[in-house]
Amino acid sequence: MPRSVSPIRAADCSTNESGHRYLTVGTECQLPVDLILRTPDEHEIGAHKGNLEVYSEAFPPADSVIQPESPEIVDMEEDAETLKLLLRCMHKSPYPDISSLEGSKLFDLATAAEKYGVHSVMALCLLRINLSKDIEQSPLESLRFGIVFSYPNIVDLAAPRTVPEPLETIKTLFGNDQRLVMAWVEYRELHLKAFTAASAPTQVSSSDEQCVTRLRSRVLSHSMLRNHTAFMIHVATKGIDNTLGVFRVAGTQVCCGTVNSYRCTASKEAAKWEAEVRRELEAIPPFSKLI
Repeated sequence: MPRSVSPIRAADCSTNESGHRYLTVGTECQLPVDLILRTPDEHEIGAHKGNLEVYSEAFPPADSVIQPESPEIVDMEEDAETLKLLLRCMHKSPYPDISSLEGSKLFDLATAAEKYGVHSVMALCLLRINLSKDIEQSPLESLRFGIVFSYPNIVDLAAPRTVPEPLETIKTLFGNDQRLVMAWVEYRELHLKAFTAASAPTQVSSSDEQCVTRLRSRVLSHSMLRNHTAFMIHVATKGIDNTLGVFRVAGTQVCCGTVNSYRCTASKEAAKWEAEVRRELEAIPPFSKLI
């Protein structure tokens, strides 16, 4: 699906000596334009070969090609907004504020920075992604970005949040790469196994049926156990210890006051339930280890 591009203002445009009209990255730039980058939607952005050589790794040295009389036009895959942000970071001037970029726009810039080896923008985007809620809000794009550019920490933070997604969505995300798809299916199955342990424990049983019934009722009333999606999201966002705390708290709340080997039946059964769920959750490896 083509992404919309912000309207281009007249102040963003310049015209070279031959009458060719192109976009600039800022009115303060006085460097001569010797390269024009053309986006898929036909926007043309003026650039400087010398800056591209200095600030990135993907462009050839400025003196390695014969300079034509008019600026060379190079077709790019990125949209105008992404390229303008990237080029602004390839000048001796203050960097643009990317704090307002969200979702696909942030990952478009991060991907372009990785693709062209613009290390300053790579660092800027990684800091933003790791310190903000972008992984939580855009887990699919985060997972794909982390895998493509080998950032296991991003992969492992994003992967649990993708488990509730439909398989077809994951196939599309991975471009039907069977190795990645099968790794994700295995990862999801491990989460489903942990949910089964949480919602239908095999170890919880006691001669005190009334006590166990109260315990089950209290635990299963928690919102995270409504369904496997709610459980997976809770584990991903709150962590294992917080998740397991539900069982400990329930054991205390339904304590009947009858002491049996130092603890009441509810507390003992809750501890067994918690241990079973912990074993399943801790058996789930980081997704980066499966791919």
